[in-house]
Amino acid sequence: MNDRLRVYIGPRRKRKAGGYYPRWPYRYQLPGQPWVHGTGTFSEASTRQLVDGLIQEHMIRLRMAERGMTEASTLPVEKHLEDYLKWGKHAGGKGGLAWSAEHLAHRRSQLREWVRVLGVKTLDEIRYDAFSAVNTDRLARGLAPNTVNHHAWAMVSFLSWCRDRGRVSSNPLESFTSLDRRPRRERGAFDAGEFRALLDAAPPARRLVYRVAAFSGLRRSAIASLRVGDVDFAAGLVTLRWGAAKNRKETVKPLPPRLLLELKAACEARGPQEPLLEFTPRQAARGIHRDMKAAGIALVGNGGRRDFHSLKASLGTLLDDMGTPPEITQRALDHASFLQTRGYIKRDLGSLRLAVDGLEAHLETRAFPTNEDAELEGLYLLGETSLGRGSTHSDLLTV
Repeated sequence: MNDRLRVYIGPRRKRKAGGYYPRWPYRYQLPGQPWVHGTGTFSEASTRQLVDGLIQEHMIRLRMAERGMTEASTLPVEKHLEDYLKWGKHAGGKGGLAWSAEHLAHRRSQLREWVRVLGVKTLDEIRYDAFSAVNTDRLARGLAPNTVNHHAWAMVSFLSWCRDRGRVSSNPLESFTSLDRRPRRERGAFDAGEFRALLDAAPPARRLVYRVAAFSGLRRSAIASLRVGDVDFAAGLVTLRWGAAKNRKETVKPLPPRLLLELKAACEARGPQEPLLEFTPRQAARGIHRDMKAAGIALVGNGGRRDFHSLKASLGTLLDDMGTPPEITQRALDHASFLQTRGYIKRDLGSLRLAVDGLEAHLETRAFPTNEDAELEGLYLLGETSLGRGSTHSDLLTV
């Protein structure tokens, strides 16, 4: 059986009346397939281009036949899009679980935007060159590479779903690889003093949200999903249901006593299925910047730009300051590995400066120390104390 591609162009055939036929003949044979014969164009070069296209189309038809298809789907791309979103809503997540409402909304908006910018009506009109050009344009307009990645993978995943269900013969975007995934701006953390100032400036409702975020390490969307019945006030535990968790796993978190008393008082008149805290993730994202401004907290500091998610970074940093074992800090932040947790532990240069100054004093101490040496040695001891089991986190716990 033939196991390689064979292509022959020409030679032109002679006429009985003399001369040659003007068009170039061709024939080709795909592996395991019969010969295909035909007549091309008036030049050898253009005939070769024609044959290349015919071979590509032939291979696509063979792949489609293997998947039980006779032709490409002629349904509008919007129909495939709605089927894909319906599938994701019920069984598109990890382990056959449903997508979260937030993820579903993101995918819907991202894919509709792709259909608009690409200007496609059917699936077979999607081309990699146009897809790549849109990604390049988004980068040129200043979008972060990871944002472009999120939008791009939405389209790649959609076409993979269509391919697996025989709606297209292949995914034209399967060669896409992620752009640079490093964040353009690092996220900073709040120290204990800044956290206290934030609570003093915030209204009571948001103050309670900030405390739950700082002590539990939960994201704002997860906190917004909590119900009164999710808190066991006797045991001091809050349970995040798997449907609202980013990793799709049920999570149980301890809460400190004073926070539990405040939560119990705030939701005393509510039923078990009513929200524990009445707010939306968007309100939390905007409100924290207003409260930071009122408290005089800089937008950038302690590792990078601060926002609501910085409360989680603050938890990791302050636990590490207390000398908490790494595995406990990792568990508090719900991370799969400590490498991820390390990114949430923020350090400013203050403690490093004390250590370096102290090292200089230690290495360059003379036999008869001067007053300057004594001052540096005292600075080193002060730095050593601040780097040990200080009162930073315990101060936060008593807020």
